Amino acid sequence: MTDPFPTVRLRDEAERSEDLDDLSALLARYEQVYTNWRREFSRLLDESGLSYAKLSERSGLSRNTLRRWCHSGAAPRCRSEYLRLAFAFGMTPAETDALLTRYGGYPGLYPRDRFDAACLFLLQKGGSRYEDAEALYALCAQDDQPIAEKTTCAAAKLRAIATQDEFLAFVRQSGAPAGGHADLRAFLESQLRSCGLDPVTGTSLPVHALFCMEHIPSRFEKDISLLLTRGIVPRRERLIALGLRLGLMTDGLDRLLSLADMEPLCAKNRVECMLIGALQQLELLHPELALDSAAKLLNAATSPALSDQCRALLSTCAAREYRSAPDEVDSAAGYLRGVLADLVPEEADELLGFL
Repeated sequence: MTDPFPTVRLRDEAERSEDLDDLSALLARYEQVYTNWRREFSRLLDESGLSYAKLSERSGLSRNTLRRWCHSGAAPRCRSEYLRLAFAFGMTPAETDALLTRYGGYPGLYPRDRFDAACLFLLQKGGSRYEDAEALYALCAQDDQPIAEKTTCAAAKLRAIATQDEFLAFVRQSGAPAGGHADLRAFLESQLRSCGLDPVTGTSLPVHALFCMEHIPSRFEKDISLLLTRGIVPRRERLIALGLRLGLMTDGLDRLLSLADMEPLCAKNRVECMLIGALQQLELLHPELALDSAAKLLNAATSPALSDQCRALLSTCAAREYRSAPDEVDSAAGYLRGVLADLVPEEADELLGFL
């Protein structure tokens, strides 16, 4: 069935909102279109034809938990619960990725992670359970290093594997000493360097000193540390909040999420739809925020592609002779705190806590 409210249409309408009242009206107009875990879980349950008892048996989740998700609006508390449902419903890897990223806020299945690779292998075969993935992972977890293949190559090889013995041979031959998500780590390192220049010496500040200077909550330090040292990606809300704290606007946030194997800002999520519209207005009214971020990043970027993007933005703004609105805005994060609290107070609780 054709989606009567495609995401691209909602995003276009959000970007065209002329002010916050217009954006608020859009949020109200499409109330039934936005992602909702209770509605999605009920749909999956209905389409599967499974009872609570049968789904509980297949997933290893209690019947009370399943009922709570269906009736009270509560959602799974960890990534493994979404994966248990994916196996129980017989989802494909692509459907599992959508479940993880859109409803759980987690990265999709990452072919270079050994446990995720086991999940990908078993999901594409079909007929397996979450416990089968745990058992398969245990057989190859003695040397728990990321898979060395490039992500696209690893995914292609996994699709071609037919037997468990072939899978274990693939994992044994693919050990690597470095963590995953190298492009994401490089992108964030450039952003951190651009924000963390000592005002006296011009040299890069340590992460802790940078966070103190930018008034970024210390809980983000753990996220950054785990990402940079072990390739562990934070949940979606934390990653978006960190990007906003580092001065990223719409394109930068989309890039950040893409490198984390997540969807770009999704207009079918009420909070993210608001972010799209509010950031678009902010970029038009206060181009100095994006210009300042691009100028700093140009000095810190090690990637030629990233440097080219910064130069293109600076050139475009100069050619169009952008002028800022008379009201003052210190940062995108500060501006969005007020907008979030006004437009989507309940759904925005988690993101507001990080901002």
